[in-house]
Amino acid sequence: MEKFKTKWLLRAILGVVFLLLCTSSVNAELKTFLVRSIDGSYYEYNSADLNNSYLSNQLNPGGSGSKMYLHFENQLSSKGKVIGLGDTVKGYMDYPQTAMMLLKYQMWGKSFDINAYFASSEGVKLTEAVTNVKVVDKNGNVGGGGGDDDASFAVKIKTDGFIYDAATNTYLCDSKIDSISGTVASENPMKDLSYKLTDDKGNVLKEGSLSPAKSWTINDVGLFFGKNTLNVTAKDNSSVSVSSEIVINNINMENMESLKLDVNDNDKDGLLNYLENYYGTDINKADTDGDGLNDGFEIVISNTDPLKKDTDGNGVEDGNEDFDADGLNNKSEQDNSGDPYLTDTDMDDLADADEVKYKTKLDNYDTDGDSLKDGEEVTMGLDPLKQKTDGVTLDNERTFEQILSTENIEPVLIADDSPAKPSLSGGATGNLNTGTSISVSNNDVLTENRTIVGEPVEVASASDFGADMKLSFQVPYATPDSGEIMGTINDAGEIVPIDSSYDSASQTISTNISENGTYFVMDGYAFLTGLGIDLDVGSGISSSVSSESTPVVEPKTPEEIEKSQSNDPLVKPQSNKISVNSVTDATQTEITDITEITSKTDSSLSESLSASSTSGKGQAEIVFVLDTTGSMGDEISNVALNLNRFVDILTKDYNINASFSIVNYRDITCDGYDSTHVIKNNVSNWFNNSEITKLKNTISSITVDGGGDESETTIDGLEMARQLDYSSTTKKYMILLTDADFKSENRYGIGSMDEMISKLNADNISTSVITSSYGQETYRKLYEGTGGVYGNIYDDFSSVLEGIAKSIGKEVGTNWITLDGTYETVQLKAPLTAGSTTDSDSDGVPDNKEIANISGIQRDLTPTIRATLTRMNKNWETYLAAGGKTKITTYPYKSNPTNGDTEADGINDNEDTAPKTKGLKDGIVGALKICSYGVGPSSFGALSGHAFLAYTSFVNDTTSLYGIKVDTYDDRAKEGDIRKNRAVWNHISLTSDQVLTIGGWAGWLPDELKGTWINNELMLFEKSGLPSDQRSLTHYVTQDEFDKIASLTKDHCKWTELYNCSAFAEDIWNETFKDNLSAKGYLMFSNPASLSNNIEKRDGYKIADPLHAERPYSSSPGGGGGGGGWNILNSEVN
Repeated sequence: MEKFKTKWLLRAILGVVFLLLCTSSVNAELKTFLVRSIDGSYYEYNSADLNNSYLSNQLNPGGSGSKMYLHFENQLSSKGKVIGLGDTVKGYMDYPQTAMMLLKYQMWGKSFDINAYFASSEGVKLTEAVTNVKVVDKNGNVGGGGGDDDASFAVKIKTDGFIYDAATNTYLCDSKIDSISGTVASENPMKDLSYKLTDDKGNVLKEGSLSPAKSWTINDVGLFFGKNTLNVTAKDNSSVSVSSEIVINNINMENMESLKLDVNDNDKDGLLNYLENYYGTDINKADTDGDGLNDGFEIVISNTDPLKKDTDGNGVEDGNEDFDADGLNNKSEQDNSGDPYLTDTDMDDLADADEVKYKTKLDNYDTDGDSLKDGEEVTMGLDPLKQKTDGVTLDNERTFEQILSTENIEPVLIADDSPAKPSLSGGATGNLNTGTSISVSNNDVLTENRTIVGEPVEVASASDFGADMKLSFQVPYATPDSGEIMGTINDAGEIVPIDSSYDSASQTISTNISENGTYFVMDGYAFLTGLGIDLDVGSGISSSVSSESTPVVEPKTPEEIEKSQSNDPLVKPQSNKISVNSVTDATQTEITDITEITSKTDSSLSESLSASSTSGKGQAEIVFVLDTTGSMGDEISNVALNLNRFVDILTKDYNINASFSIVNYRDITCDGYDSTHVIKNNVSNWFNNSEITKLKNTISSITVDGGGDESETTIDGLEMARQLDYSSTTKKYMILLTDADFKSENRYGIGSMDEMISKLNADNISTSVITSSYGQETYRKLYEGTGGVYGNIYDDFSSVLEGIAKSIGKEVGTNWITLDGTYETVQLKAPLTAGSTTDSDSDGVPDNKEIANISGIQRDLTPTIRATLTRMNKNWETYLAAGGKTKITTYPYKSNPTNGDTEADGINDNEDTAPKTKGLKDGIVGALKICSYGVGPSSFGALSGHAFLAYTSFVNDTTSLYGIKVDTYDDRAKEGDIRKNRAVWNHISLTSDQVLTIGGWAGWLPDELKGTWINNELMLFEKSGLPSDQRSLTHYVTQDEFDKIASLTKDHCKWTELYNCSAFAEDIWNETFKDNLSAKGYLMFSNPASLSNNIEKRDGYKIADPLHAERPYSSSPGGGGGGGGWNILNSEVN
């Protein structure tokens, strides 16, 4: 509130001042304004120059022309007062009286003539005795100190080498200096010249006399950290004196050496003698005020006044206070090396009060040095004071049977509808629950694989696992003989099956694991079926399994297809509304066109399918968008039967590995939004090749209801279908079946069918339409505009579906190969040959250069086949005896020839130094900068500064950071409010070249807001620019190191005077890189100034370097990344 009042009082004063300026004419008697500062000094400002400086600041805030005004404003905001107005005749007039008269005239509606007022008897002279007035020139310099060379008697201090800060009217000194010099302009002979250099508390650092000459130099200058004031005063023979004064903000610790400071600590209170002098404490008495707290503890840690027993005046002495309410008063915290603001000083999961009970150290998380936290040892029944509790084995090598708490498992993995719920139990060293987590894996190969059940997981633990550590997944949709198996990703990035067992009673599949890694449950049957492995060959196949699967067959010739279809005709229409003979000519023409298309493609289709059968099966995703309103009652059975036959043709006759989805829609304007929905396959949107019978049964069970008028909300259904989770490597198709017109209403904000068509084309989704004859024209734009076809829903549209199946077979069935190790099946634009220049993904690298062996290799899938057969209760020997395949052709690759960014990390393959690995070669995914500026922690006395970390991601990535995340500058501006947000895990998506900042924040905040803040500095510097004195050091980061940084944001989420922003940055940097960069120096505790100084001692440090870090190699961000808007920020920060 005080800050608010000061701000508006300042505005009111300035308003009156500039009203006075406006009322005075060019020849006015008002010449100067006189200000008395809070320390009793007097400053004079020329009124015309002040007016010009004010206007300059309005046009260019903080610009070079604003310096006088900024000095003036700074004095008023620091509780200085305007007391006088300089009149050429009468001298100083009383400002308050003049201002009051001005306001009265304003209220009376009269014009105020300041010249007439001064000349009249009403004009009141200033009665205060004014001496040693310091003139502030146009450059904001005092006494002519910055450059008023035309003054008849003036002192000038040279400021070369300093950096002027207009906002604070100070001169930044960031380099070592030995002397300060200047000049004196005087018409009369000078009598003497003297100087005084003081710190910000008025302590004299150096003073003396200089030879009264036009040029002068002060040698052996020493500056204290922070603000120093230099005053140089000249007196002539007439005893007229002038002075010049500047404030030097020193951030270079070397400048303290010349001060020859007393660095002893006579009373051993943790405060060096020179600091005792600075704060006015007794150098020979550890506790100057006798409150039980040593002076050093009060200054550095408890932030209490070492000269007052009861700083806050609440009747309790500082030593008896318990700031953190942990049962230990401040004196006990001091005596046991604790922090009075933290209940667990060393963050070892053992409260400070319990540390005293167990006689462990409050400031050492591992008292006995056995690498286990004290809290872990107490939890596990170990002695935190002994490395070998049992006298035989080191505590950190002993394993204990434990169960991972669900609090350490990402919630989405154990949600009620999760199809694979992980758990971890078994022997482990240390406390499994303090350093172990199970989270969703972001492995791109797995997220694109439809045969993965649920989510793949990442197991990360600081513990060593015993031989019985078991990773389990509860799979509620599994049956005793379904095909789920477990797998992992090896170091080469390949999918590898692992031995697992299934418990039918708990529906749990389990395996023993010995290390961290990526693990998952896979539908082995669907996986192998998609690769052309038929597990249903031979005898001994259970009926329950065969009924849920469709055997994989080799592609048939067109003649074989035609013969089979003549014996097994497509289903005829069930409706008698319109017979085939009553179809209009237009409809007959349309069907004839489809027949022509299919007949033309048959000859080439057999050849292309045969050519592709040696490697991968064609991949397609087909969505049926069904109108299920009441008007479809007569057609729905006909639709279901024909769709089921279409599925059989596509999967059997054309050997396509297809996934199917069903979107039902009605009319959301009368049936509600839920009337448009995906028919789920358990929790999945898709039915794969191993679930064809289930798909057909689902289609056959669809019922109709609802709807209102003749038109339905078709666009709503189409857009829901378009937004499904398609794979990036498949061909995509929709088939819309409806008997009604469409209306424009939808929940997605799509304005028209034309816009819908545009969206479908952008995603390369071909859409065919089965509707009535009158609906043909209604939907013509849709099917023709997206490359689909039309069929009459009341007629025998089986031929149309057959044509669609053949078209899909032709488009999908050629040039598919299976990539080795990841088993992704991808489609090339042309066959692989040595001399080909085909570049399927247009990334600038031909396919035959991205594939390491264009002939392919034979990959033995025996381990996966055996594991799946075992899970399905099938016999391996029987499978082999029946001629079951064990090998497929795969293609080793350097990069994916159908994806210009193989790892989806934001770096194009032709620029990526490691295209199959996230990041660059050597595993680099980004760079971390440790940055520091200023002269100490922001709440320590008059010091100011900050330290933080800036991370530049070189890849598209996701991470979880713990803290309070700032999304806009306004969020940061409200940092002192009691916000609803607290420190939480923030899931953050990063694009290539994006910058984020991590910092400890801040002393003035409520306790619940102190700690880790994310992007706080980013928003601040986007607004104000980088500090000119910022030092930074850069270190490239691997994925493991980035994950370590993420976990450390929670481990170090705190802020105290002792553990401030610099200690936070120091710890995360050192723990991540095993470095020993220190944030300590003259102050004997972590502070930004010392960290900045120590950064400067390292090779490769930078000054005022942009937050964004450059790559170590020549590669640059490519497709899929860009800066996402961060390029603007980088240019501003730059």
